[in-house]
Amino acid sequence: MIPFAIWIWLIGFVAFSTTTIVEVILWLTWSAAYFRSGILIFRRERPFSQLKDVALDLDQLRESFRSLVFPPLAFRRLTHGEYAFREGFSLKPLSHSSLMHGLIRVDPVRHVLIVEGRMLWFNLVLPVFAAVFFVAAGTRASVIGGFFAILLTLQAVIYGIQAWRFGRVAEIAHDQLRSI
Repeated sequence: MIPFAIWIWLIGFVAFSTTTIVEVILWLTWSAAYFRSGILIFRRERPFSQLKDVALDLDQLRESFRSLVFPPLAFRRLTHGEYAFREGFSLKPLSHSSLMHGLIRVDPVRHVLIVEGRMLWFNLVLPVFAAVFFVAAGTRASVIGGFFAILLTLQAVIYGIQAWRFGRVAEIAHDQLRSI
């Protein structure tokens, strides 16, 4: 008979793996519903005056985020005036696991550019899976606390990097709208 702790670990692992696989598929296929949903953890609004079109130059945005240090940003048009973006795969020195994916909205009625960052599901499931794993393994509370302190610190640093980069997306996209 399989011990209860093993069952808990297996259920957690299956849930974690399934969530990660589904998220990667939605992320890679640029699912509009995926990029529009999730927990909002970054938002920047930039007003603009009159504009002729809501089209952004995605090639210029991509080129603006080519770096020797950070992973590139990939952009995709979802609808007229709505664009998804995310960090691409990279082996660069400051590559990191993404904390959020982004959405750019150009609202011609309110005359505002909105850049949003939504948390990846993986980052919600990872701490839960880790907690289940540690408890099932009978890990001491001090080890669990240390792990979560390190995890939170890493996520705070990654959020800071991504928030800075998402803010730059807002600035560059806003500049494009002003120059139309």
